[in-house]
Amino acid sequence: GTFEFAAGKDSWVEIGNAGTDGYVIVDAVQWLPIKR
Repeated sequence: GTFEFAAGKDSWVEIGNAGTDGYVIVDAVQWLPIKR
């Protein structure tokens, strides 16, 4: 997905498996600046 973050503010990605019976696998997370 695409999400907007405010400049100068802390941001994070939280990965969890709450409510599941199995594994959650994350291959990559990438932060990219965009031009407006």
